[in-house]
Amino acid sequence: MGKDTARDSAAGIAESQARANYRAYVAMYQDKLERTDAGRVALLHNEELVDVYNDWNDAYKIGCKDFGLGNFSLQRIGAEPAHFSNLFLAGVS
Repeated sequence: MGKDTARDSAAGIAESQARANYRAYVAMYQDKLERTDAGRVALLHNEELVDVYNDWNDAYKIGCKDFGLGNFSLQRIGAEPAHFSNLFLAGVS
């Protein structure tokens, strides 16, 4: 597998993880968290809520350490999700 193919594959996996995590967030966690934790940051991995943090950077660092870049997603509670552009996905591969 070439370098570009591996990068594209990793980006696709990261995008799939992010989309699956967002669907799980909306379906299982959003209502409760918006009542109790608005403005905080949810860390999700494999469609499960890992924890909620006060600071985006803290959540990001813990996600990278525990799951590896591209294997988790963050959701600002009470905010619309970011658009997953190819530029963003290139940065996480």
